[in-house]
Order: sequence, then C-alpha cells, then structure tokens
Amino acid sequence: MVSRYELNAKVVRIVDGLMDGGMMGAAVLWSLAVVLLLAVTATAIVLLVRRAGQADPNNQGRHSSTTREAREILRSRYANGDIDDEEYRRRLASLDESA
Repeated sequence: MVSRYELNAKVVRIVDGLMDGGMMGAAVLWSLAVVLLLAVTATAIVLLVRRAGQADPNNQGRHSSTTREAREILRSRYANGDIDDEEYRRRLASLDESA
C-alpha cells in the first residue's frame, strides 16, 4: 500500500511536470478541470430531469393505481359472494375516503 506521503509526492511530481511547460501546463490543468466540471454538471442535470420526469404530482399515479386494484379486488369478492352489500358499500366508502 502506498503511504500518504508517497502519494502526495507523486501528485506533486505530476503537477510539477505539467507546470514545467509553463503556460501550456497550466492550460492543460485548467482544461481538465473545466471538462470535469462540465461532466459533473451534465450528469447532475440529466439525473434531475429523469427524476422530475418520473415524479408524479401529489403522488396521484401510484395512489390511484393502488386504489383501482383494491376496488377490483372488492368487486371480485362481492361478485363471488364473499362479502354482502353492506360490507361492500362500507369498504367502498372507505376506499373513497382514502383517495
């Protein structure tokens, strides 16, 4: 494993080597920094746009699909005779309240 001192010394040598070129070395370093900054910014924008596209206002999409599934199950149980009219209406009203 490389010690922290050795790693720092290697980085300093690399930077010194680039800087020995004078303005050319500094230009290379700045160019790399700008490219890195642009890449990070572009990645952040893409992730934010994807997240915004998937976001559902007031979480209605997920909630309504869950409510729809619950209503289908309730209708099926009612149709099969598993629950009576009173139970069906009570549970349906409960679903309407939660929606």
